[in-house]
Amino acid sequence: MKILKSEKEAEAIIQEARDKAAEIVSKADAEYNNSVLKAREDNQKKIQKEIQAAQKKAEEAFKAAVVEAEKENSEFLLQAKDLPILLQIK
Repeated sequence: MKILKSEKEAEAIIQEARDKAAEIVSKADAEYNNSVLKAREDNQKKIQKEIQAAQKKAEEAFKAAVVEAEKENSEFLLQAKDLPILLQIK
């Protein structure tokens, strides 16, 4: 009778240990998944910021190129305006 009671107590202790271990593993798994998710979100935010910075830089370069082209065109048109007069002199 004592042996049977001791075996049942041992089984209860083992089951309790298994339950606690399963709970610890479950919590660790959830923490791992949350960490991975957060890392992905952080990386996505970082990539988005880098993309926005690259787009802004490209837009600024394009605007500068447009301003330079307009300046060159204006200078050419001013020179071309005087061209008929120069051709008449020759």
